[in-house]
Amino acid sequence: MKNVLMSRRGLLAGAACALAAPRLGFAFVAAPKRIVAIGAPITEIMFGLGCDDRIVAVDQTSRFPRAARRKGDAGYPDDLSVEKLLAHAPDLVVTGEGAAPSETIEALTAASVRVVSLKNVRRREDISDRIRLAGAAAGVADRGAALADAVRDDLASVAREVGRVASKRRALMLMGLGSAHPLIVGGAGTPAALALDLAGTVNAAGHIGGWRAIKNDRVAELEPDAIVALSIGAPLLAADVSAHPALKDTPAARDNRVAVVDGLAFTGFGPRAAHMIAAVARAIYPEAAIPALPTRGWVEDDVASL
Repeated sequence: MKNVLMSRRGLLAGAACALAAPRLGFAFVAAPKRIVAIGAPITEIMFGLGCDDRIVAVDQTSRFPRAARRKGDAGYPDDLSVEKLLAHAPDLVVTGEGAAPSETIEALTAASVRVVSLKNVRRREDISDRIRLAGAAAGVADRGAALADAVRDDLASVAREVGRVASKRRALMLMGLGSAHPLIVGGAGTPAALALDLAGTVNAAGHIGGWRAIKNDRVAELEPDAIVALSIGAPLLAADVSAHPALKDTPAARDNRVAVVDGLAFTGFGPRAAHMIAAVARAIYPEAAIPALPTRGWVEDDVASL
């Protein structure tokens, strides 16, 4: 399995970014020439729309695609500085529902910078809807529609495949592995819960609300059939997950149903969402022979297999 690195702060900030619901009449607004993208999934969308030559800055959580790392620094989504943002002279800032502080957003608007705020993804359809709306905001509605339709079709394909699985496995999403911190499980009401559902599983921590630190003995008691582990800044192998004291005796470890995954790709719900969800589903249901999705230009080769 191939691992993609991410940060705990990046996961929590990126997972908050989703469905766009702007109230501006984009058809009557000139296409922006200088775009700042705040939130890893939003950056992925803007690059997927072909806006890379107009993106002047991205936030610190945006590590994909690699070209994003060469853009200017817009800070962190939960600690935005109006001075830092205005230094990039943007005419469009696309950010997430959790962007903070609110005073910064208000100051940008007062400075005549158009701000498009994106809401959280709550259902499968929201993933493609936000792409369509982001395309309209960037003045590339046709590209937005094409990208949104492709992602929608890929998600529908994954849904059909996992829908054929007769017996759903109980999967546990964890972060904190490979660090000195307690394990954290993704419970009900989190992007983790939706991602696991889209991968055709039952959330083993569904009775727990939110992201919750949990002791080793409590983790073992959940007895997951599969584990989805989020890498948090250091290389993490499936073998390391299976050998963890809290996990080594679980059905997931015994049956080698462990996926190590980039949390921003899996729970951020950017354009790569369908491919990452399909990869996780294949790891959890190897016997289902879930086919590969079509090759897409916005998905790097190593994303489609774990």
